[in-house]
Amino acid sequence: MKTNMQDYITSFKEYLIYELNYSEKTATTYELALLEYEKFLKDKNLNFKSVTNKEANLYKAHLIEKGYENKT
Repeated sequence: MKTNMQDYITSFKEYLIYELNYSEKTATTYELALLEYEKFLKDKNLNFKSVTNKEANLYKAHLIEKGYENKT
């Protein structure tokens, strides 16, 4: 049973590579984005299994502040 976000990230990366035939590079890009999200959640003392819409929007605002475009 998966107990932490890293377990889910690893499983997701494997799914991208082995089930959807994504390249290692593409899967790693997704992995890095999810690890950044995990760090944000930890810094805010948020549990990834119970994130609210409000908290998700905080992350979106965080990305915009870092210079990411709204569509990414």
